[in-house]
Order: sequence, then C-alpha cells, then structure tokens
Amino acid sequence: MTDLKTCGGRNREAHTLEPADFGKHAGRKDGLQEWCKGCMNSYTDDRRLRVLDPELWTDAWRAAFNANTGAPEGALGCRLWLAGKQQNGYGVFQGVVVNRIVLAQKMGVVPSRSVQAAHLCHTPSCVTPDHIVPMAPTDHQAMDTAYRNNEVTIEELIGGAWEEFVT
Repeated sequence: MTDLKTCGGRNREAHTLEPADFGKHAGRKDGLQEWCKGCMNSYTDDRRLRVLDPELWTDAWRAAFNANTGAPEGALGCRLWLAGKQQNGYGVFQGVVVNRIVLAQKMGVVPSRSVQAAHLCHTPSCVTPDHIVPMAPTDHQAMDTAYRNNEVTIEELIGGAWEEFVT
C-alpha cells in the first residue's frame, strides 16, 4: 500500500491523495509548497481570472500594464506590447495573453473561454483596444481567411467590416 499525503493547498479542508498527484508550487513567499495538482490548477485559474477581471484591477497593475505599452506606431496606430511575449508574438502579462486582458477591459467583464480576442490589425503584439474585438472561433477563422485571400483589408476590418463575419 502506498503512503498517502495531505495537501495544504487551496482547498478549505485538507485532503489526502497519492504522492503521484502532487507537484511543487513556487508561488509562495516561504518557498516551494507541495500541493496536489488539483489545487495548483485551481490557483492558476484563479490568478488568471483575477488578472482578467476589470473590477479587480488596481492602479498599480494598470500602471505596470501601461508602462509596457508603446506609443501608437505605423499607419494603423498600433500600440505594441513591449514586455514578455510568447514565441508567436503575443504579449503576456501576469501569465495571461494581453489581448484577452485588453478585451476584458474593453468589455468590462471577463470574456468566456469560447470567445476569442481577434486582432483586426493582424499584429499579435498590438494592444490597441479598437483593434481587438470579441469573436467566436469560427467567425475569427472566417475573417482571417478572407484577409489572407485579399477579400478584405485591415483598414476595412478596423473600419467596421469585421462585423460582417460575426454570425
């Protein structure tokens, strides 16, 4: 029989699981804590929701976010994310992709997971609120296909043509 371990993680009541269900979590001041994987996932989801929720943003977060945003550039006026980026060019702030943060701030609510933050300018590091709109994945794909096939221009999308792709 395997020895069971007790998790001191996020759940209100201590719970006991197999050792294979545990991992290290480094998000605490007192060093690594052993939390079960369920508590670690809960912590990650909670943190992402806190970052996305416009009502929970502090002045310090807003200042840090804005400090990592450049001045408008180019003919389209894209404000580019200057800090950490994923390999695909999308900016990241507090572990969350910045276009989702911008969309949440713009909408005033946390968008559901089924809503994508579509860049009308097709610039992954852009954080200009007017260039980021909520779209269903299929609508987003249809818009991107039309753009790649030269059926619509970026200027037309930013001017409102993106609404034609929303079903």
